[in-house]
Amino acid sequence: MPKSVRLPDFPLSGLVPIEKPSGPTSMRVIDMIKPLLAESRLFHDPKAVTPQEIKAEVKKLMKHRGGLKIGQGGTLDPLADGVLVIGVNKGTKQLGQFLHCTKTYTTTALLGSCTTTYDSEGPILSTAPWAHVTREVVEQALEKFRGEIMQVPPIFSALKMDGKPLYEYARTNTPLPRPIDARRANISLLQLESFSPATIVPGDGGHTYVPPKEQLSAEEREVYFRMSRLTREAGIVEKAFGVDLEGSGKKKKEAPAADGDSSKVTQLDIPDLPQQGEEPSAESTTQHVIPPTFTLRMTVSSGTYVRSIVHDVALAIGSAAHVVKLTRTRQGRFSLTHDEEAEALEGADQLSAPNDAGETEGFDFGERKTGCIPWSVFERAIAERKARPAEDDDTSAAGAAVDEEEEAGNEAPTAKWVPSEWERELMARFVPV
Repeated sequence: MPKSVRLPDFPLSGLVPIEKPSGPTSMRVIDMIKPLLAESRLFHDPKAVTPQEIKAEVKKLMKHRGGLKIGQGGTLDPLADGVLVIGVNKGTKQLGQFLHCTKTYTTTALLGSCTTTYDSEGPILSTAPWAHVTREVVEQALEKFRGEIMQVPPIFSALKMDGKPLYEYARTNTPLPRPIDARRANISLLQLESFSPATIVPGDGGHTYVPPKEQLSAEEREVYFRMSRLTREAGIVEKAFGVDLEGSGKKKKEAPAADGDSSKVTQLDIPDLPQQGEEPSAESTTQHVIPPTFTLRMTVSSGTYVRSIVHDVALAIGSAAHVVKLTRTRQGRFSLTHDEEAEALEGADQLSAPNDAGETEGFDFGERKTGCIPWSVFERAIAERKARPAEDDDTSAAGAAVDEEEEAGNEAPTAKWVPSEWERELMARFVPV
């Protein structure tokens, strides 16, 4: 039996990294784990000891307002998986720092086609040749993307102006009211991890990724290329310095680069997508060949569009590509696995450091773990909760019955309360604030 764990003040407040799975949105992940947290002793008022009090506590915590405070420090797209930093109670006030920190990703791209969203979730916009692309070709192209670059989000799916999607301007052939806002992105690390050659059928030794089946209609493609033209005509300026973001259109004074030399920022000369390519390229129709993939590892500044990097790299090598897998392996101090955590922290136990008030002093979390809580741990807990008979909710919501002779205050219960698997995993990684 696992030993009982001595805990900090109830209810817990702090940060914990979890492993988001690919598929659900970040908010959906929070919605899935919130009932577990609301029913756990870890987040209850310690004065709630009877079944009736526990039931009332759970009901209070599940309220939309005035209940358990829980948030995340940086949204991941549904396709993406990896590090998702969760803040609970007072920990939600610390999440802002994770919106403005460096992040590390690994991403796999499928050559031969571009989609409207720059990933496999959107329909195919255009196709392009890929037979000339080799590992060496990709590696040579990466050099121009390292350091500070100017970046524009996917114009078809992500950009709006005055609350109106850009494609709405394109549909009516209306000029854009002002230039597109670009942003600086710092790519401190960009390396090619692997290159998987074309494959005849999925699983023949190459890879198993296939292009999306949905394609834009000829009319929709025309709207896109019209939108590209409108974007070029309007121009691109640096966000927050190039134009008045309130809509007056008056240009503001340019801000110098950090070292005083604005020429240090790379203005990428990325070619346009070919307007041809409405049908699958010749290579992909030969023996039903599936195009190659390449995997990149990158460390980037806040606000960087990983999908745009993949898109632009493919155009720079005379092809097209879209993201088929995206994993955030590090966000600030938190990393996906133990090895990555140790590397990021260089051996320092930053995760267990107390806050300014020294509130972690004297707490025993047992064996400290690094890395994220695996999503499989929450999957098992969610399944067990669903399988639990409804009549057991009142007494099992807090994990175990509590001895009524329990000591007063925030001391650990004297009854044989044993935390569940997910609670142990959380306590081993929890950062109190």
